[in-house]
Amino acid sequence: MDQTEEEEIKKVAFYQRYWFVLGFLVLLPPVGLLLLWLNKRFNLAVKILLTIIFGYWIVTLFGYLNNSATRSQMTAAAARQAVTEQKAASEQKTENVAAANTPEVTLAEYSKIEPGMTYDQIVAIIGGSGTLSYEFEETFDDKICLIQTYSFKGIGDEGANVILSFQDGILSMKTQNGLK
Repeated sequence: MDQTEEEEIKKVAFYQRYWFVLGFLVLLPPVGLLLLWLNKRFNLAVKILLTIIFGYWIVTLFGYLNNSATRSQMTAAAARQAVTEQKAASEQKTENVAAANTPEVTLAEYSKIEPGMTYDQIVAIIGGSGTLSYEFEETFDDKICLIQTYSFKGIGDEGANVILSFQDGILSMKTQNGLK
């Protein structure tokens, strides 16, 4: 690579580099398409081709080509009802948990939480319910799923907390910050 090419590469802003735009096209296609069309480094033919490819991917990803939306919505409604019933049962069970078990999460309690557990099982381990941070429906493989995220206060450093994500009432992801 000669000196002129190196200087030109250094002058290109990070958000105009090929790897940045392509990364957003894969991870967050709507933003990636916007960056693609605002970027002058791609020629028109490449922009059109990538727009067609990732535009189709967006439509497929969000399930707009799915004709069985009604069946998926019924499944999501049933999952929502099951989660509501689980939460009600969990709150009732929480009242029966020993007083020594506080609703704040310890590192030992966090380590007992495993993907695949229900909200009730986790509340039984922790000793209290969390705060529903957000809830939405998402389409995965032609099926509408109920996604919920709960946050729990933690014991440890200042601001210690646990975030748990559920898909149709089953733990799919957990993360913690500052637990001891």
